[in-house]
Amino acid sequence: MPSAWIAYLAAALLGEVLLPFAPAATALIDATVVVVALTHFGWAQRSPIALGDPTIRLLPALALLPLLRLLSLTLPVPDLSPIVWLGVTAGPLLLAVVASARLAHLDVHEMAIGRPSYDLLSLLVVGASLPAGLALGWLSSVPLVADADSPIATGATAAVLVVGAAIPEELVFRGLLQPLLVDLVGRAAPVVAAVAFASTYVGGQSAVVVVLMGAVGLVYGLEVRRSGSLWPALVGHAVLVLTAVFGAPTFLG
Repeated sequence: MPSAWIAYLAAALLGEVLLPFAPAATALIDATVVVVALTHFGWAQRSPIALGDPTIRLLPALALLPLLRLLSLTLPVPDLSPIVWLGVTAGPLLLAVVASARLAHLDVHEMAIGRPSYDLLSLLVVGASLPAGLALGWLSSVPLVADADSPIATGATAAVLVVGAAIPEELVFRGLLQPLLVDLVGRAAPVVAAVAFASTYVGGQSAVVVVLMGAVGLVYGLEVRRSGSLWPALVGHAVLVLTAVFGAPTFLG
C-alpha cells in the first residue's frame, strides 16, 4: 500500500480542519489514524508484501501527528492550566518521539541532531523567529499570555513551553517527518512537512496564523536541509514560542 501514507496524512489534516466545528469528530479521526497506522506498521513488519516499501518507516511518524492533537483534547481537569497540562504531557510525548524514531530506524544523523550549526544563515533563521513570534502573539485569536506572577513561575513556564512545545514539534515535523518524506517526495519534503505543521494551527480559526506558521515551518525545514542540523530550527522555535507568549504582550499589548 505505497499510497496509504497519503490517506493517513490527509485524515490527520481533515481532523485539524474539523477541530473548530466538531472537536469530537477530530478526536475520533485522530484516534483512528493512530490505531490504524500503527496496526499497518505492525502488519508490515511481518508481511513479505511490504518488503522494500519506503512508506513503512513513515507510519510511526505519521501516528505522532494525531497524537499531538489528542493530547490537547484529553485535558482531564477543566480548571487545570494549559501550561500545567503541557508540562504533564511533555514526558509521554517525548517518549513517543523516541519510540517512533527507533521504530523508523532513524539515527541522530538522519534526524539532524548530531551537530549544531553556527553559520550566518542559521543565525539569521534564529533571529527571524523574533519578529515571527511577535506576529504570532499579535495575530493569534487564542490568548497566549502566560499566567506567571513571579520570576520562578516565569522561568518554569518558559521551560515548559520549550520542552513541551518547541522541542517535540521540531522533533516530529523536521526531525522525523521531513527526513522520512525525502524517499517519497524528494526535495518537496520540507513543503509537505510545513503543510502538516501549519495544519496544527487551524484550530485557532485564523487563516493568517496558519499561513504564517506554514512559512515558518518551511523556513525551518529548508534550513535543516541546507545545514544538515536541526538545532537552528529547535532554537528558533523556542525563541518564537517564548516571544509569542512573553514578548508580544509586553511590546504589543
